[in-house]
Amino acid sequence: MSRDSSVPILEKFGRWLNPFWMFFGIALGFVVMVLAGRWAGRQNLFSGYQRSYIWISPEGYFYPSLNNLTQLVTHLADKKRVLVLVGGDSVLLGVGQSKERVWTRELQRLLGPDFQVLNLAFRGAAPMEMAAIVAEVLSKKYPRSLYIAREDAPMWMGSPDGFWFSYLFWQTAAAGKLVRFTPRSEELGKEFSVSDANLREAKKEAWLRAYFDHWTHDGNQSTGVPPIPERFMPLKERSMELIRRAFQYSVERDATGEFKLKPDILCAYLRQARAAIPDVFKPRTLILLTYNAPYLVHQLSADEIAAYEFAFKEARSCLERIGYHSMLLGPGPSRRGLCRSDTIDRFGR
Repeated sequence: MSRDSSVPILEKFGRWLNPFWMFFGIALGFVVMVLAGRWAGRQNLFSGYQRSYIWISPEGYFYPSLNNLTQLVTHLADKKRVLVLVGGDSVLLGVGQSKERVWTRELQRLLGPDFQVLNLAFRGAAPMEMAAIVAEVLSKKYPRSLYIAREDAPMWMGSPDGFWFSYLFWQTAAAGKLVRFTPRSEELGKEFSVSDANLREAKKEAWLRAYFDHWTHDGNQSTGVPPIPERFMPLKERSMELIRRAFQYSVERDATGEFKLKPDILCAYLRQARAAIPDVFKPRTLILLTYNAPYLVHQLSADEIAAYEFAFKEARSCLERIGYHSMLLGPGPSRRGLCRSDTIDRFGR
């Protein structure tokens, strides 16, 4: 009985359904969401910001957009001061340090009131990723700005659009806010025409996704960042494998027994480093080269340690030759301190 009585109600409701109004409602809802995304992108979403952490980073499936990050910087940074933008990976992020004792606070204290230090590092970020893009976009608004990043794999730089966080590069390219830089464009052009179909399709997908996100303010990137345990908690054997890879694939001995860089690796590294950051910003960029944990490095043989240090020193020499400022940090004869006011002041002027 109840079923029969419901039929007329459904039929009556069906007469009011009109395909035009249904599709109009869908389109209106889409427009409202786009406008809401545009408004949200122009707000500073990070109250009390000190540095990134999992819930405001891609590891927590939150992908800060270009607008999110530039709004954060403009909200916190004073144009009258020299902006020191810290990028890079977990080491410069200060993983393991409490918020109150993170190293960038000490750097700010040592540099003094003429400088403004902002930590925009993300775990696993390469030198040309995330903060580097923000520094490039805000270069006109902050002409007195410096950029600090870290490279822990000597003689390897990677693609100009980055590795884990390439979404921000392509989002910025879609917005037309990247500086025109021929070496970077040429390097990316080669990657779009490589024989590896998977790499070629991945680049095209990142490019198309970024343009869709730019126009819709969608913010759903799905870059495939592996979970933290897989990336940052390897076994000792895995760590030693990565350390040895730092010199085994790039260093060899010549006929006299002296160390030298493999020519093809050297050529690729110079090309990648030139394309990573536009020439106009290289003099304002400091790339730190850091040895790995002494506990692990000291388990190498004497010959391996010599090759390991040779790779790092050659990487620093290459970076300086291209136009970057570079420092070698960690155990060994080239050890130098980072938190010194003259370090930033020297390359900033």
